[in-house]
Amino acid sequence: MADDSQEWNDTTTLAAKLPTVSQANFNLTTTSVERLVYIVIYSTVFVVGLIENSISLWVFCSRMKTKTISSIYMLNLAVADVGLILTLPLRITYHILQSHWPFGEIACRITGFLFHLDLYSSVYFLTCISIDRYLAIVHPVRSLNFRKVRYARIISATVWVTAILGTFQLAVTAQTLKATENTTVCLQLYREKPSLYASGALIIGFLFPFLVIICCYIRIIRHLQSYRRLDYKHKASRMIFTVLTVFLVCFLPYHITRLLYVIVANQQLKSTSTMEVLAILNRAFFCLASINCCLDPVVYFFVGENFKESLCKKNAWKTTTECETRTSSSTNRANNVENTVFD
Repeated sequence: MADDSQEWNDTTTLAAKLPTVSQANFNLTTTSVERLVYIVIYSTVFVVGLIENSISLWVFCSRMKTKTISSIYMLNLAVADVGLILTLPLRITYHILQSHWPFGEIACRITGFLFHLDLYSSVYFLTCISIDRYLAIVHPVRSLNFRKVRYARIISATVWVTAILGTFQLAVTAQTLKATENTTVCLQLYREKPSLYASGALIIGFLFPFLVIICCYIRIIRHLQSYRRLDYKHKASRMIFTVLTVFLVCFLPYHITRLLYVIVANQQLKSTSTMEVLAILNRAFFCLASINCCLDPVVYFFVGENFKESLCKKNAWKTTTECETRTSSSTNRANNVENTVFD
């Protein structure tokens, strides 16, 4: 899933032979407005995302007595988000210093590695949640044999191993570049170099999971047409809308821009102005992709009934009576299948 870092190594080796501007002209943010926008967005994501995901981890680890398949996937998703969030202060400092990276080579590698690790693990954990919802709603009986918590843990471990192997190259190759005498660029922050790895990331890391999610939700919508209970349909609709929003807002624009960049960059007659526009869009949508750290907890709230109930029970702004009422109504649902679907 990682880009071809060897090309960046070649650039570093030939640094003395190239003009300083061309070494990083697609990696430096060139305007104060652009830098300010990134600083504001990353700072907001850091504060809001850290609070949301800390609460989520607290609920998953300490307050949720019964572990479900969905909660296993959501817990792993929250862990991935926290890993990315903790690197955002470095990225914010980079923009405050006008595209200068003062933290050294190792920090640059870790920052890029954790971003791509979160990006693709988030995509796959959301895909796992969608597949699980499809099985629970469309095949509630036949899927009982393999919809088990221990299988969810195995699948989660597989997702982590796959994501780590796909992005590990980013953590073991040189990623900093001396742009000017006083400016060092961290190439990991905005990787725009077209390569075979970039194309693979688009297909394996986004396109395939996105198509799987679309197919799952189309089948769910068709299946729910036969249901008369409006509350059941509304819950499923909220689930579908929430997950698709994360994909459409955070992941789709970034990957479309990367695809266009790869296509244009591989053309022999490419316009410099076109490449600059695509580079700006790539940086902007790269920043937008980090917002998934704030939107993922919304998925937990709308997809997991157990998460919602556990959060309600322990929150100071909810009265005991309100929580007991919600818990009682949830426990006494007439439809047992619904307990399985929205866990």
